[in-house]
Amino acid sequence: MKISKQPAGIDGDAVASPVQRPLSSFGMVNLNLFWFANQFHWQALLAVVIPSMVAKFLDPAQKSINLALVVNWGTLVAVVVNPLVGALSDYAGFRLGRRRPFMLIGTVLNVVVLLIFAFSPTIFPPGLLLAAFALLFVLLQFSNNFANSPGALLLPTMYSRNSAAWPRASTACSTCWERS
Repeated sequence: MKISKQPAGIDGDAVASPVQRPLSSFGMVNLNLFWFANQFHWQALLAVVIPSMVAKFLDPAQKSINLALVVNWGTLVAVVVNPLVGALSDYAGFRLGRRRPFMLIGTVLNVVVLLIFAFSPTIFPPGLLLAAFALLFVLLQFSNNFANSPGALLLPTMYSRNSAAWPRASTACSTCWERS
């Protein structure tokens, strides 16, 4: 990894006139698959999986407070990790580009944490499940934001607002930006 004082591949002239590539249909699908998977991931986890795991494996009488204890710490991690990783990806240089290595590493970590989360009732003793759920949700937020923050910066990195491809690309990804 190469870290520079200025974002990789950007000099004073490049900011004024970025290189533009047309966005193909395949490129549009590739950009949106990552966001579709991310939205599906969070909708399923926050609306169904985590509340049902908290209600089933923890004290049912305390399910509201337990759910808050599980989710709140992860949300605080997301607030910190997202801008830090986004800024770091601005200045990092890899063979795969500035953003993609973060997306790959974050996605792999996310899958590992999801697998541990799925089997956590059998891995951890009942007395530690609340702490385990909270810690796993923190790790889930960390890994997901590690991937998503640089992913959200792909489109602005590839296309300027003056590009002919910008209307197609921004329309396709606008819902992703509104939700992230």
